[in-house]
Amino acid sequence: MSGSLDIRWAGPYALLPRGARSVGEMKAWEAPGVYIIGIPTKTGFLPYWAGYTQKKFSDRLFAHPKEFLIGSYDILDVHKMTQGKKELVWRGGYYWSRADPKDWRALSRFVKNLPALASQLQALLRALQVLLGAMTCERRLNERVEAAIMHALFNSSRDQRALYSKAMRLHPRRGDESPIPFSSRFPCTVRGLPARLTA
Repeated sequence: MSGSLDIRWAGPYALLPRGARSVGEMKAWEAPGVYIIGIPTKTGFLPYWAGYTQKKFSDRLFAHPKEFLIGSYDILDVHKMTQGKKELVWRGGYYWSRADPKDWRALSRFVKNLPALASQLQALLRALQVLLGAMTCERRLNERVEAAIMHALFNSSRDQRALYSKAMRLHPRRGDESPIPFSSRFPCTVRGLPARLTA
């Protein structure tokens, strides 16, 4: 792999729309590539995490709300997030499942606490939006772009970087791989991400 990349991002789109998606939006969701999930704020789009898919965005992104709904993902206070602050409402099973993928006790705790968590979970799911960066390329390049985005966020302002978990499984550029610079053409201000990065 060599050269450079120019990623033109589409969106941000609601992760869970309240109505039917437009024809143009549906077309964007049918591509593979990298994506950034976040929330809108007064000072721009605030990333929560990045990911990639070799299939359709619609297939991969449908899985994320389901993970929230079974307690696998952290639930944060949306109001605090808009202020760039992290207030954990629920510690997701993504962490405890590593020790025991079938931790029924943790799942039971989530179900027991679900009535108290429901409004916060609903607010978060309704607030989440996604930027889509269509890329038809080999998996390794997607992995490197995802990692470059997340490492930039890990190095953002002190308050913002507190939002991010370094427990994510990332696969950045290895020592035997040549750097690949890439530029991002965002449709809006994206907090903590420069227009140019290197994967």
